[in-house]
Amino acid sequence: MIVILVEYWRKQKMKFITIGGVPAAGKTYTSNLLAKQNNFIALELENLRWDFFSNNLEENLYKYTQHASKLKNEDMREYYLRCALYENRIPLELFVEWHKTTIKFINENLYNIIYELKLIKTENNYMNFCNKYRKIINYLTWIIPNGNLRREVRNIFKKLLETADKIDCFVDNVNRLDYIENKDNFVILKVAGGFTDQILTYVVGKYIEIKYNRIVKYDLGWYKFHGMDDYNLNKRNFDLLNVFPNLDFNVATKEEASLYRNLFYFKTSIGQEFHNLLNTRKKFGNNISIVRN
Repeated sequence: MIVILVEYWRKQKMKFITIGGVPAAGKTYTSNLLAKQNNFIALELENLRWDFFSNNLEENLYKYTQHASKLKNEDMREYYLRCALYENRIPLELFVEWHKTTIKFINENLYNIIYELKLIKTENNYMNFCNKYRKIINYLTWIIPNGNLRREVRNIFKKLLETADKIDCFVDNVNRLDYIENKDNFVILKVAGGFTDQILTYVVGKYIEIKYNRIVKYDLGWYKFHGMDDYNLNKRNFDLLNVFPNLDFNVATKEEASLYRNLFYFKTSIGQEFHNLLNTRKKFGNNISIVRN
């Protein structure tokens, strides 16, 4: 793991201090202590490693771990450390290749981070930077010695920020002059899984259009942000329109999908609750559990 300390933005010259070491060496604790004492920002670049893996789990993670199975309740970091270090299951040449590709990704992101740091001129710039890179900023929780508790506190901060984003989005939407006449009272269905799941979701969408006279759009974000099977081994692609290119299939925009996913999200199976929601809710973003016989 690499931790970087960055001098506070009000200083005329920006200073960078890099701390490296093996897992559990005390890098996070030391960097957060120095950040608090010297008014630095502590950036934990290890979180960029998990972003790199998540971008393409097959190519960036499982190929190198030789598809070793995850243990029960094992998160990505624990899985990586077990395969890469503790079990010594990866040949040296393969591990070096893996390390080089990971560091290349981290360096590319680091250059962008440093560039944005140099652009900070005002306190508002500084707060925007902290909000954008909150996943890698650690110093807010430096005084909590227990790692599990630190993660819990960090998750609480994350939830608070997400809630603030939702409120901002909702207020902006309601505060429009055309709100009363707003016609965006459509239903957005989340599409996920393999080809059969895609067909079933489309059938549900057509049923909603006919039965409830609602406009239906489809959220395809799952294929961008996850797109893997239940075992995280095989990639799932959205192939419905490749097979049936002439389907009446309206894809929600990125903004629409984000709004509905954050503010009007319901997870339900087809049944009484499903019908009640469609009869009582103006906006309806849904992840439907479809039971197959």
